[in-house]
Amino acid sequence: MAEFYLTPPLGLVLLDWGVLGFLVVTILVLAFRSKGIQRLLGLVITGAVMAGWVYLSFIPAQPRVVVGEVLEVHTPPYARVTAAPAEILGAFVVDWRDERSFRPKWRTGGVAFGGYRVGRFKLENGSPAVIMASGTKVLVIELEDKYLLLAPDDFDGLVAEVNRRFVPVTGQ
Repeated sequence: MAEFYLTPPLGLVLLDWGVLGFLVVTILVLAFRSKGIQRLLGLVITGAVMAGWVYLSFIPAQPRVVVGEVLEVHTPPYARVTAAPAEILGAFVVDWRDERSFRPKWRTGGVAFGGYRVGRFKLENGSPAVIMASGTKVLVIELEDKYLLLAPDDFDGLVAEVNRRFVPVTGQ
């Protein structure tokens, strides 16, 4: 079994920590500068926003692909896809700058920050996709109902593992 991770860009990490810091300062100001129902309401609302931000920003910090008996793609909390070898119709490498039909068009549940994309997207060709990439060159794995567009930190290692365990990868 092999695991392949995607590291979030530093800018996204700094943004996440900056927003979290802002929310903590807001809670402290509300706790010590307001009174009564205003304090309670402010703390509840800000606490709920902070919990949502932590859930959406820090939980998906380790998107990964696990290659074993099956292929598993984890992009928490947005998507988790498991594909048995028989479900994989094909695999090929594309750069979506050149192959526009595989370019993400709409984010339906995920994170998009610069070139970093993790989660569920709709592609230019209208197909749904789960994307885990930090650039435009991706390994496309075709399933019956969706595509997986993957480019972890060890891209070449993932391509080699999929080639070895599942289907021949074309377009390398």
